[in-house]
Amino acid sequence: MRCGQGWAYPAQKGCDMPTTVCQTDNDGGRSGAEEYLRVLFPRSWDVVARGGANRESGIASGICRDLWAGRERARARAADSPVRREGVAIDGRLGLPDMAATVCLDCAWVAWDDQVVHPWECLDGIAQEPDIRPSMGAMRVGRTAADMGNKPWGPYFDTLYPRRLERDFVQWKRASTGVSIARRLWEQRECLRAANPYVASAQATGDHIGVVVDAVLYIAHAACITCTWLERRGESMFGADWRERAAALARQHEIDPAT
Repeated sequence: MRCGQGWAYPAQKGCDMPTTVCQTDNDGGRSGAEEYLRVLFPRSWDVVARGGANRESGIASGICRDLWAGRERARARAADSPVRREGVAIDGRLGLPDMAATVCLDCAWVAWDDQVVHPWECLDGIAQEPDIRPSMGAMRVGRTAADMGNKPWGPYFDTLYPRRLERDFVQWKRASTGVSIARRLWEQRECLRAANPYVASAQATGDHIGVVVDAVLYIAHAACITCTWLERRGESMFGADWRERAAALARQHEIDPAT
């Protein structure tokens, strides 16, 4: 296929790119940025193609969108120019160095600029994503709520974040965002407890009263207002019946508190 008539890269008249670097064969109807992602960051492309996401794939996708946007601007500038190859530079993302790539203005061919030292080193024309785990710190046993002081929301924190080996970055997030989540859920539980007139009688008879706590977006949890039980996994609020599913778990706890 001739360059300019589709994504497939040929060694034919119409494109002077070497065939040895980053050849594309877009048979899947991908957008230009998606094709850049597939060629330059194959591991991130595998994650995105499966519908997943992580830090590396997010950065890689952003880089490819910026590269494609730069390619489109260069294409508009060079509409009447015989030069069909352009270097596109983008600002570094999240502390990474600035990057540049060479692109074809007639197809989705792309290759890293050999003069640029990339944070994700090139190997045979294919960029390799980094292992970010060392930058997240050493592995340590996580803290419990007791380590942070005698807090009323402690049982919720220990349920949501059981003590286990995690990297320093994860521990830091638990001590900040994790504490905030546990505290907000506990405060909602206390409000529901104060508003329920049957708490005293239920405690006297050893009964349990299940509720749904949804003070934190995206995940709702079944809980109890006469004990400190909290269903750890929670129910995604993106489902249409998330409240009914969480309430069913709360009712099950009322019937069998051991569950």
